[in-house]
Amino acid sequence: MTIGGLIVAFILLVISIFTMKAWLREFVFGAIATWFVFYTILLFGTSLLSKEKTLALNEPEEFCGFFIDCHMHKAVINVRKTKTLGNETVYSEFTL
Repeated sequence: MTIGGLIVAFILLVISIFTMKAWLREFVFGAIATWFVFYTILLFGTSLLSKEKTLALNEPEEFCGFFIDCHMHKAVINVRKTKTLGNETVYSEFTL
């Protein structure tokens, strides 16, 4: 919705420049500003209200993807422990 709205806003801005309609340009900038304020509040509000969840092995977690497809799942299917990761070595262990 954001990308589509920005495309429409760009088209309307081009039209407002060629037709020299200041009210249209002000309307588009106001709509863009309102949307980004709303989007930012929604993004941070959702992040602040969400809870962290530690998944057990093979426990699925449902999430919504890009196109509101909330039937998707993710799960931890394997855990490995190692003392090295790339060039880094630690005294404890990395969990991969």
